[in-house]
Formats: sequence, C-alpha cells, structure tokens
Amino acid sequence: MKVAASANVPLTFMQAFRLLQGGSNAATAVTNASSIAAQALITSFPAGLLPFSPIAPTGIPDNFGFIAGRQYTLRYPSGGGLRNSDVCAGDSGASYWSSLPASDRGFWGSNSASVIRGEVVDGTQSTVINIGDPVPMVGGAKNTEGDALDERVTEDSDPNSETYVDYTALGTGNGRRIVGVPLNGGPPNFTAVGIGMFFLQPTPNYQSIGGNQAICAEYVGPYVTGSMHPGAGATSATGNTGGYIVRLIQ
Repeated sequence: MKVAASANVPLTFMQAFRLLQGGSNAATAVTNASSIAAQALITSFPAGLLPFSPIAPTGIPDNFGFIAGRQYTLRYPSGGGLRNSDVCAGDSGASYWSSLPASDRGFWGSNSASVIRGEVVDGTQSTVINIGDPVPMVGGAKNTEGDALDERVTEDSDPNSETYVDYTALGTGNGRRIVGVPLNGGPPNFTAVGIGMFFLQPTPNYQSIGGNQAICAEYVGPYVTGSMHPGAGATSATGNTGGYIVRLIQ
C-alpha cells in the first residue's frame, strides 16, 4: 500500500525577506511526501503463537494444502491408526494419521497444562518457533485446554459467529478468536514449514472437549502478526515459508 500526500508549507525565512522588501507574507511551497507499507516475511516467532501445531496436508507454500473455510485438527486423539471420525473434516483420511507417535497429540513447547493454558489465554510462548527447525512436540492429553480455548473465545466481542466469513461481515469482533499456530511437515521430524491463521469455534463448543477428542478450528490463510485478516501470500510461483507482518518499507 502506498500513501501520497501534499501540502502548502509556509517558507518562514522567505516571508521575512519579502516583508523587508515591502511585499506580502504569503510565500509558500508545495511539499510532497509518500510512504509505502508492505507485507514482510517472518521466519522466527518468539511470542504470540498458540501451543498447537497442525500437520500440513502438503509441502506447498503458502497454504500447504490447507483450504480456507475448512475445519482442521489442532489437537488430535492419541496416535496409532486414527479413524476419520477421530479428527476434523479438513484432514480426515490423511495418510499421516497412521504414522504418528503414540504420545503425540498436537501440542508443542511444554508438558505443563498450566503453561499451555497461559499460552492460549495470555499469549505467552515458552519456546521460539523458527521456520525450518523441528516444532518441539510434547505428549499428553492436557484435559483443560478446551476450557482455556473457550475462555479466549468469550474474550472476543463476537463469541458467537459460526464462520470467519460471518465474523468479518458482522464486524464487531476484536480479534481474540483469530490465532496463529506453527504448521509442521508431519512425522518424524515435525519441521516448521509455515505459520497458519485459524479462527476458533464459537462458544461453548470447546467447553465439552474431553482429553481424547479432537480440537478443531477453521483455517483462514497465512498468518499476519497483529492482523485480523490473512496474508496475501507470496508473489513468486514457489511461495514462501513463514508468517508475515505489515511494516513501513519507505
């Protein structure tokens, strides 16, 4: 985005000279200015990401096989031949479910339920996520995380819209239901390939989630730090890996 502006600026010293010469004091000049803001790629995230890491359906940037508007699995039941009914609709039937370590559930960073709750509700982050490095996956069911997600949803000024399209059309939300998570390339390394923007389900959907049930959220697009809207993606045919931030470049 480029913004250009111009203004008539008084020439102070020229005004004084003109007055001494008996002229008017209306000396001005047109000054032009412009600024350009652009979407910049980020490959290291020290804060702000939720402690879930969905498996990317493909390795192709910028969306890695995710389709906007579909529900994908943030947390899944224990590994080892999961059934289609065990996971969310967007990645039901994926081949990687049969090769997951038994302890893996989709969490990363910490085994502590209280730490994960703080990451969900307060935006803290226990570990830096670097694109190209393994996402530090951890095991365990973490039975209270559904309640933590619902708490975050109810902090949004629109906790009830069913879909991201409805949410943006209504225009009353404050963004708390829009979250970023690292996307990984699946087992065995779970390498971070990108950062995805997801839209949390309306209250009270997460309240009844048990320790061995899938947690789902709607994929929106590439994650843009501090934004309620997805990134435009890469301009090249090969795409980018990472997330984005909008900043002034001129």
